[in-house]
Amino acid sequence: RIRRRQIDNSWYPARVFILADLHPTDFVKASPGGMQGSKQYFDISKLNVRDAEDLAHKLKGTTWENY
Repeated sequence: RIRRRQIDNSWYPARVFILADLHPTDFVKASPGGMQGSKQYFDISKLNVRDAEDLAHKLKGTTWENY
């Protein structure tokens, strides 16, 4: 929070994954059309992931619309 206040007075919760190793998954955008911005964020808090490998496994076979 201290570092965030140095940039801006607002505060919001953030979850960040810093990935050292990449893991295969199958998490796709199934709806037609392009993205409405340069980034897409998903609330994965209910997945209770342990690490990047667990996240890749739990997202396998799902679509963006599930989140």
